Amino acid sequence: MSENQNESVCLKTGFVYQPIASEEVGSLGVGPLIDARGMSDEQIFDWMDKKLVAAKRLRDLLSTKAAIEEQLIHLNSEIEHATLLSRIEVYRKD
Repeated sequence: MSENQNESVCLKTGFVYQPIASEEVGSLGVGPLIDARGMSDEQIFDWMDKKLVAAKRLRDLLSTKAAIEEQLIHLNSEIEHATLLSRIEVYRKD
């Protein structure tokens, strides 16, 4: 995204994200503007629904990944401990 946070950014053909100053957002209760010319309301709502489903899926995947990474840390610790316990040192006097 551009360094100037007030610039419009083209995300995808037909969609332009244009941030609104925070004071405007608070007073009007609106969010970012998306220019979706040529799309019906139904198409826009369908697009929004797909984005919401994708965002929820991403959040779930990231949560699952974090849990697996935590399990992996624990598993690596158990492997290190088991490695120490299973080590056999053999000494032979020749």
